[in-house]
Amino acid sequence: MENFFTLIMITLAVVGFGAVTLIPFVVPDHDDEEEV
Repeated sequence: MENFFTLIMITLAVVGFGAVTLIPFVVPDHDDEEEV
């Protein structure tokens, strides 16, 4: 069970990191670029 739990934690970490990294590119709702 420990290996399964570790696999879940790693998967969630990778998916979370990927989501935070890709969302800004997929949904450019930031107005910071327009202000510059």
